[in-house]
Amino acid sequence: MDTNKLFASNIVSQFIKNPSYVHLKKLVVDLRQKLFDNLKVSPKGRGTLEADEDLFDYFSPVPEPVNSSEPPEKEPYWDDGCDENEFDQFKRRATCAGKISDALLEAIKVAHEATSQRSKRTASSNISITGQVRSLSLNPEHTSQSTPQKSRSSHASTKSNITRSARDIRDERKKEVEYCVRHNLVPDALVAEVAKPRDDRLAAFTAQVATRVCESLEAFIHADEHSKKYAELVKWTGMKEQSPESAMYSPISAFFTYVSKAIDSVHVGIPDGGSYSRACVILPYDITDRNPIGADDDTRIDIALRFASRNASDAELAQRYPGKPDYKDITAIVEVKREVGKEAEALKQLYIYNRNLYAKQTNRRFTWGFTICGSVVHACVFGNDDMFVSKPMDVMEPNGRKELVALLVNMAYCEEDQLGYDPTIRLYEDGGVKEIDVYDQESRKTHTYQCIGPIMLATRNFGRHTRCFLCVDCRDKSGEKKVVVKDAWAYATRKKDGNSTVDVRDEVVIMRKIRDKLAGNKELEGKCATLVHGGVVQIIKGDIVEEDNTDTAFGMLLPPSLSSEKREFRAHRRMAMTPDCVPLQNVDHVDQLIVAAADIMNVHTAIAKTCNILHRDISVNNMLIAKLPENKVRGVLIDFDCAKDISKVDCKTRPERTGTYPYMRINNMEISSVKHTQLDDWESLIYVLCWPGTTGINQDDEKLFDRADGLPIEDWQGISPEKVATSKRDKLQTPDSFVTNMLAKFLKLPGYSRLRALVGVLYMKMFFNESYSSFFHGTITKAKPLLVEEEHSDEETSSPDSPVDQDEEQDDDARNPFKRRADYAENIADDLLKTLLKEREKALGRIRKRYKKEMEAPF
Repeated sequence: MDTNKLFASNIVSQFIKNPSYVHLKKLVVDLRQKLFDNLKVSPKGRGTLEADEDLFDYFSPVPEPVNSSEPPEKEPYWDDGCDENEFDQFKRRATCAGKISDALLEAIKVAHEATSQRSKRTASSNISITGQVRSLSLNPEHTSQSTPQKSRSSHASTKSNITRSARDIRDERKKEVEYCVRHNLVPDALVAEVAKPRDDRLAAFTAQVATRVCESLEAFIHADEHSKKYAELVKWTGMKEQSPESAMYSPISAFFTYVSKAIDSVHVGIPDGGSYSRACVILPYDITDRNPIGADDDTRIDIALRFASRNASDAELAQRYPGKPDYKDITAIVEVKREVGKEAEALKQLYIYNRNLYAKQTNRRFTWGFTICGSVVHACVFGNDDMFVSKPMDVMEPNGRKELVALLVNMAYCEEDQLGYDPTIRLYEDGGVKEIDVYDQESRKTHTYQCIGPIMLATRNFGRHTRCFLCVDCRDKSGEKKVVVKDAWAYATRKKDGNSTVDVRDEVVIMRKIRDKLAGNKELEGKCATLVHGGVVQIIKGDIVEEDNTDTAFGMLLPPSLSSEKREFRAHRRMAMTPDCVPLQNVDHVDQLIVAAADIMNVHTAIAKTCNILHRDISVNNMLIAKLPENKVRGVLIDFDCAKDISKVDCKTRPERTGTYPYMRINNMEISSVKHTQLDDWESLIYVLCWPGTTGINQDDEKLFDRADGLPIEDWQGISPEKVATSKRDKLQTPDSFVTNMLAKFLKLPGYSRLRALVGVLYMKMFFNESYSSFFHGTITKAKPLLVEEEHSDEETSSPDSPVDQDEEQDDDARNPFKRRADYAENIADDLLKTLLKEREKALGRIRKRYKKEMEAPF
């Protein structure tokens, strides 16, 4: 394989742009060719990457360069004496090192002779150099050609984490939180406004309660004697010196317990208290500094808070929750530091713990937390894209205590949606989902579904918080008509359409269009999620009903300097869809995986052509399967959160990142201006198939994966999209690198060789398609001609076999392989689909044979 172009792009293109360096470039390129890609050495001895023998036949090799110096086929290669099963290029070249060294020395001698001849010509032309310099200085429009240029300035149980150790995950989370604290922190947010009761009369009542609780607290703090039960709280509110962190847990817990009991007592004592429901107060768990039940790591939280039942007895309200904290029940986490000024550290810890609340609480829209550093308290709200942190409240000061008490009182009386809970999802006592309401924006009716069980849970702090549940309509008495209910906070882009506001990225609208356009197509039936009901979640807030989105949920948090218009906007959507499916990891063998992938990309292509809709988020989570009789499966494409209707929106609009990092295409990660096409999702499919190929297609095969070996794909989970993109470019830049970094890492299990072969063929047709010129190949923008400079002698021009084709256009777009492929995307995508469908038929044949054999086998 000719790798001159790659070497030119990565190395030679970095040489100083000066005509005098042209000859050095030529020499370096020539030496590299004779050392690593000498045509007198066999193909097995060329290059730098070692590969297994069986991988050489998995895809068509790139044709060797046409060169007059290549020996006739009958002439033996220099390394023919080496074992034919030896695939280490360095070992093969070592057997003919003398001959290669002679060739390198000869190249240097030729370059030396050429340099001597140029020096003689230069000397003769410098006889009148003084006069030349004088004449040049008199011509202000003339500039020297040799003037140098200016100086060149993701929950532990998820599929993508299987390759990583607990330590790797911890390290990654530390990097993530450092990034998020820098970019997603909103300080001095009006956090107290979130919990403020919406009803004016109730707000006035809670203000009375807060005042009386504060009076009670101040009297207790300044009393000469304190009851034994709450005496410890004074150690915190009256801190005179720093205490060990562990010694602060009990006094802080006593403070929360005292306020909760006081709220309940004061409620009864106010004349019109009977007009309002009893407060739902917050209480700490008795056990502190423990790893909670349901954690995905071994981290210990300092204090966990949980809301008590409105029917709690006086005795229950006077004590802390017994037992070990459980993430499915925790309302808020408290992170404690002994010193004032450690707020950033405390917030980072809180962020790391917080992901478990989303993973274990299926009805959580957003979460609360507190950081306590010495006597200073900050209340925190974690949204989909931001960490909102309040101004400091110092409990050593009366005003600080007053603000904290007022917040706790409001939290006790506000509606559950203000605490981050979703009232449209109702739970059983054990935390399992009982019922889910789905609002249909077309009929403007709400449909209630009974939940059978979760399919996918939210696993991240920030993002869409996508959850999926297998459900049945409560009106269906037979219980046979199952649906998948999807709940997610997707980005919404609004634009004016006359007098109305239209969300051009509304997944419900997109799915309705797909449903209508593909209706009657039997071949594609059941291969794409079909909308039954769907719309934006409706939250009852007092006497009104509002759409649930980030503006209505967090708009009041923003200080005046940060209007909601400047923040990301998300809409909370929920949809009921058919058919009912299971995750892709439920396939039994590789053939089922191939069939599922082919079904999904077949319907993907139909949607792109028929509906003008690009999916833009092909990932493991969005590729489901439906189990069929006779061990067959059907692939089902879901999740159109990131989809774009290109018939309404120009696909060259503002570049943006959409998708899931491990499967996201290179162009998208770098926010390239190259237009979105079907090829973006085909590139993602290659990444998707590499994951099960290297880590196991299902749980049984995953058990055989040795995490200690490590995998190159681990780099695809990073925090920095630019670094992930660079890693992907590196591993896909040549067939050799793809074989070594990907295909050679596939598991050595039955059937995996077929998956490996398929991925290799898809890769070649995508990145090195022989139907197109070399400017369509690879992942790196080709360098401009390096051996051609303006206004120099014929000796300085490039040779016919130079690393860049001289007849190609030289603008950046013409040399960008992604841009070139995008212009022919439909043709390349059709070729890819044809290949995949052909493999699907072969896989179906093997499935039929396997099933027939199983049926004929004696019991």
